[in-house]
Amino acid sequence: MAEHDGEVRVAHDARGGDVVVLLDGEDLGAHDTRVFGNGDEADGHNRLLDALAKRSHDGDGEQNRRDGEHHVHDAHDDRVPFPTLVAGDRAQNDAERQRDGHGRQADDEGNLGADEHAAEDVAAEVIGPEQVAKRRRGSRMYPAFSEIQEYLDKDGSKPFLLVEYCHSMGNGPGDFEDYFQMIQDNDKMCGGFVWEWCDHAIAHGTAENGKTIYAYGGDHGEEIHDGNFCMDGLVYPDRTVHTGLLEYKNVYRPARVISYDKESGELVLHNYMDFDNLKDYVKISYELTQDGLLIGKGKLDEVSVVPHSEGKTNLQVNVPENGKCYLKLTYHLKKEMPLLEEDYILGFDEIEVSQKDAKCQLAEKWVEKTVTDSELQVSEDDTQIHIKGREFAYTIDRRTALFTEMKFAGREYLNHPMELNIWRAPTDNDMYIKSEWKKAHYDKAYTRAYTTEVVQGKHGVKITSHASVVAETVQKILDVTITWKIEAAGKIDADIAVTKDDEFPDLPRFGVRMFLDKKLSAARYFGMGPQESYCDKHQAASHGLYQANVDDLHEDYIRPQENGSHYDCEYVELNNSRYGIVVSAENAFSFNASYYTQEELEEKTHNYELTESDSVVFCVDYALNGIGSNSCGPVVLEQYRFDDVLFRFQFTLIPYIKG
Repeated sequence: MAEHDGEVRVAHDARGGDVVVLLDGEDLGAHDTRVFGNGDEADGHNRLLDALAKRSHDGDGEQNRRDGEHHVHDAHDDRVPFPTLVAGDRAQNDAERQRDGHGRQADDEGNLGADEHAAEDVAAEVIGPEQVAKRRRGSRMYPAFSEIQEYLDKDGSKPFLLVEYCHSMGNGPGDFEDYFQMIQDNDKMCGGFVWEWCDHAIAHGTAENGKTIYAYGGDHGEEIHDGNFCMDGLVYPDRTVHTGLLEYKNVYRPARVISYDKESGELVLHNYMDFDNLKDYVKISYELTQDGLLIGKGKLDEVSVVPHSEGKTNLQVNVPENGKCYLKLTYHLKKEMPLLEEDYILGFDEIEVSQKDAKCQLAEKWVEKTVTDSELQVSEDDTQIHIKGREFAYTIDRRTALFTEMKFAGREYLNHPMELNIWRAPTDNDMYIKSEWKKAHYDKAYTRAYTTEVVQGKHGVKITSHASVVAETVQKILDVTITWKIEAAGKIDADIAVTKDDEFPDLPRFGVRMFLDKKLSAARYFGMGPQESYCDKHQAASHGLYQANVDDLHEDYIRPQENGSHYDCEYVELNNSRYGIVVSAENAFSFNASYYTQEELEEKTHNYELTESDSVVFCVDYALNGIGSNSCGPVVLEQYRFDDVLFRFQFTLIPYIKG
C-alpha cells in the first residue's frame, strides 16, 4: 500500500463491503484505519463528510461538506485531501502556527488552541478519540510540563524530545532549570532544542544617543510581518550575550552539588558529562562569604567521578555564627579545548551555609538603628499630614496614604509622590497574560485612602490608613492597610497588609515606587546579582554584596520591557558622595532602580527611542510574577505565579547623610 502523507482515503473493505477510512500515520509511516457503516457505504460517506464540514475555519461548514463531495466517491482508491489536521503531523501544525502569528499556543495544562481543538474534533469523528490521543503523544514543540509528565506516566512508549523549548525572547526564559530537572529525572526524556541562538534584526546606523538602530518586523513598511518575533535569541544581533544565555550556561554546568554537610564537611557531586571523568575535565575552587564579603577561599583536591554518577569528597569551612553565609563552588575547565582556554569558568554552585536564623548584618544594622529621643512636630489638615523632626520633614497625602515629600538634612529626596505599584512594562513573555492584566486595568490602577489615624508617642508617630488599589470601571483590586511608623531620627518602618480580590488575575507585581533625586545614582545591595534576577530566572546569579551605577542596572532589550530587577535582597542603598537612602527588611524583597519609568518602557518599541525620566525610578517589591517563556511556550509555572490573595510587606526606609 503506497503512503499518502496527510491524506484520507475511502475504500471498500473486502471482508464485508464496509467503508474504510485510511489515514497515513505520522509516527512510523503506517496506515490507520477506521470502519464506518457496518455495510452501509452511504452512511460511512456521510459521516466523513460531516466531519469534514466541522473543520471549517471560515464558518462555512456546509460549503466544506459540498467541497468534500467532489472528493469522496465509492471508488476503491479515491482520496480526500486532509492535510495535517487529521494525520496529526505536529511539526507541520507548529509550522503553520508560526506562519500565522503564533496565535495558537498550549495553555498551562498543555491544551491546544481553538483551531487545533477543532482539528482534533474532526479527527475524532474519523478515526476515534483513542487514536487522536495516541497521535498527540510524543515529541513536540513547547509542551507544558503537565503534558510531558502525563505522557511519561501514562504512555512513555517512545522517547520524548523537546523539538523546541524555552523560547528565548526578550527578558527570559524563566524555566531552564525546571526543564533541566524534568529531563534529568526521566531516562525517556531526550533533551531538546532551545529556540534560538540569536536575535534577528537589521542595523540601520546609529541614533543620536549612540545606540544602534535595530529594525525588525514592520520597520520597513511591510504589511505582512511578525513584529519583533524575529528577536527570540540568547544573544543580541551583534552577538552580545543576553542574560538568558548566562542562565542557560549555568543550568547546563558539567557538575552539580547534590548535598553538603557543613558539620562533617561531606560534599557529594554529580558528574553530568557523557565521557569525561570529573577529575580529568574540571578544577574546582571555592569561596565562603559572609554578608557578601569574602572570608575564605581555596581549591578542592581532584575528585574522581565517572560520567553520570556521584562521588564524595570533603570540604571543611568555618562558618561564623552571624550573617548570611554562602559557599560557592566554581567549575574551571582543566584542559585547553579548541574553542575554550584552560581555566574557563564552566559554571558554579551556591550553597547557603548560614547558622540557624542568621540575618544579613547590613540589613539588621539599619533596621535596629536608634538614636536618642527628640521631639516630633505633627500637624494635619484635610489633605495632608506633616511630620517634622530635627533633621527631616515628611508629608503624607491623606488621599493616598503615601509620602509626597521626604526632606532630610535640607534635601528633597522625592521628585514625585510615592505610589503603590502593581504594574510592570510587559515582557515579551507577558504577551498573552498582559491582555488579562489590561482588562483588569492593572496599568491604570491607583491608590485611594478612606480613613487615616495618627497616634503620636514618645519615640515617634504611627500613621495607619485603610486604603485600596482601584481602577476605573472595575471593582476594588486590593484592600490595603498601610501603617507608617516614623521615628524621631527619621527612620520609617512600613507595614502594608493586602487582601486581593480573588476574581482578578495574577498580579504583575506588588510594591512601592519612588521617584528619587537623580543624583542618587550609585547602588549597593545585598541580594542576587550581578545581572538581573527573578523568582524563576536566577540560576546564573549568586548572593553577594554588589555595587553598580543605576545606568548599569538596566538591561537594554531592543524592544523595551521590564528588566533589571534583583531578587532575594535584604538590603539596598542608593547614594552619592554625600547622602543616600537605604531599604532594609527581615524578609527578602526585590528591587529595581532605573532612569526609565515602566510607562516609558511600555510605550517605546525600540531601545534607541527611550527617554530618561527626571528621577531614579526606585521600585521596592514584595513580589513579581515569574518570567517564564510564554511568548511561545507554556504559561508561568504555578510556583512562580504571583497569585497570593493575602500578603504582608514590611520594610524599613532610611534617608541619611554621610559623615
